[in-house]
Amino acid sequence: MKKIILASALAIGLAGVGIASAQDHGGQHRGGAERIMRADANGDGRVTKEEIRAQRATGFDRMDVNKDGFLTPEDRANAGDGADAQRGQRGADRREQLDRDGDGKISRAEFVDRDTAMFDRVDANKDGAIDRAELQAAHAARRGKADKGE
Repeated sequence: MKKIILASALAIGLAGVGIASAQDHGGQHRGGAERIMRADANGDGRVTKEEIRAQRATGFDRMDVNKDGFLTPEDRANAGDGADAQRGQRGADRREQLDRDGDGKISRAEFVDRDTAMFDRVDANKDGAIDRAELQAAHAARRGKADKGE
């Protein structure tokens, strides 16, 4: 049952700290970085944990189709976007991580207040915010490890 809980949780979860899914297109860093920068609510060019949490809350509210305060398989079925089949095992694993209490559904708190360890790793200068330069540096470092087979 857990394996079919909300593939959308994966997409929005990665939007919060989706460095790993970022792609380099024509010298510009897009994908995960662009999703993260969209969380910049005050337009200062930096994204804070609070802005990430607000973005997650908005995503949760959009995905909670039946408005019961949980992301469930029923919400996924009612979304009708076919995303479950496209995400496979990686999506299922991510959903299990989000469901911290193991009850087969993801609460708003589990979704919004989850771990920010990746945010902390990307925040190279430890000022509590991520900017484009830090995102690009994290992407380059990750890409370098991938190129070396790490």
